[in-house]
Amino acid sequence: MAHKQPTKEQQEIVWEGCGFVAVKHKDCYAPQTEYGKAHPEEICCYTYPDGTKGNNSFPELDLNNLFKYAVPKIIAKGHRILISYDIDVEMWKVEILHPIKRTVLRQLPKLENSLFWAIWEVIDK
Repeated sequence: MAHKQPTKEQQEIVWEGCGFVAVKHKDCYAPQTEYGKAHPEEICCYTYPDGTKGNNSFPELDLNNLFKYAVPKIIAKGHRILISYDIDVEMWKVEILHPIKRTVLRQLPKLENSLFWAIWEVIDK
């Protein structure tokens, strides 16, 4: 599993664990049309962790957004994150450490995948 790209559902679980909240049609500020409120999958938009309203989709899964939203959430829970690159095997290694709980280690060629799968193991689902 950890070598594959995360599915849309797995990404949603992580983003929701980071504090994103879906605003459904009934709570939406968008104007009503003759076809209903014009948003995909009955989601008007997402409230971001800082309380602002965003798009009707989660942020892109990239390093910027992982470090902006997921990493601070993990650190706030008492975890430490160590990132290193092993030049011998050309892999990024991400370790998430907690003084009481087990260490999570993911080692993959792309840093964003390695970081995502390590976060996947410790985020509230």
